[in-house]
Amino acid sequence: MKPTRTLAQTLASLAAADTANLANVSANKIALIGANFTPSLDRVLADLTLLSGNGLDPIALTAGAQNEGTDPTTGEAVIDLKEPAGGLRWETSGGLAVEKQIHGYALINNAGTVLLGMQRVDPPISLTVDNQVHVAPELTFKLDLNMIT
Repeated sequence: MKPTRTLAQTLASLAAADTANLANVSANKIALIGANFTPSLDRVLADLTLLSGNGLDPIALTAGAQNEGTDPTTGEAVIDLKEPAGGLRWETSGGLAVEKQIHGYALINNAGTVLLGMQRVDPPISLTVDNQVHVAPELTFKLDLNMIT
C-alpha cells in the first residue's frame, strides 16, 4: 500500500515534534566530526570521531519541536533544526597546537550518547590556528515522500 502525501507528511510532523528525539526538552547538540565517515542509517555515535576542546565543543540547539514543512520545488518533507541565538558558530581558541579537520556534523542528544543524524562536509575544512571561525550551513533533514512505500 502506498501512503498518500498527507500521511507521509504526517510522519515528518511527528518526527519534528517527537520529544524522545528531535523535540527533546533537553536541547540536542550539533558536534563537529573530525574524521572521514560515510553517512548511513546504521551509523552509531561510536563510529564517529567528534571534535572537542579549543572552541570546538558541541553546540546546543533550541529545545522543543523543530520546524517542518514541504519544499515546494522538490516535494520533500523538510525538518529544519532550530539553531541557538548565536547560530552554529565555532571559533578555535586555547592555543590550537594540532590541525583539526571538520569532516561533517553530527546531531546528538544532549547527553552526547545517541547519534540522531549526520551530514558530510566535502572537502573537509582545516583549522590550524586560534581565532579561525567556522559557521555551519543550515542543517535540515529531507525526506523524499515519494520513496515511502
